[in-house]
Amino acid sequence: MFRALRPLVALLVLVFTVALTPIFAAEAPAERTLTGTYMWEQANEAGDLKAIFTPAEEGHWKVAFHFVFQGQAHVYSGTADGKLDQGALSGRVETDQGRGVFTFQGEFKDGKFTGSHARLSAGNEERTGTLVLGG
Repeated sequence: MFRALRPLVALLVLVFTVALTPIFAAEAPAERTLTGTYMWEQANEAGDLKAIFTPAEEGHWKVAFHFVFQGQAHVYSGTADGKLDQGALSGRVETDQGRGVFTFQGEFKDGKFTGSHARLSAGNEERTGTLVLGG
């Protein structure tokens, strides 16, 4: 009796595998690299900026900002919340030398991010400049 059911069981396994594969095989968001510029208002210095966003979970990212400031290469790393195409994006990064924490916030419009950055000091944000990515 069980031998007669084997083809039916095999068929059911095949049907469920084919039906459920798109659900389980959905692609996770890929790492994204965006380039742009930063402006450090207090030092009156601007430069190129590369931001690497690695997906953490839906709407949350790990981020690393790569830039040169006053002749030295830096990587500030942290987290970001939002989408990388439209709407608000904000985050928090730590300096590569352990000297502080910065926040950033802004908005994507038509694939271009325009925002500001600030240094956290005693729980207060002190604006330090602007950044533009993509576009």
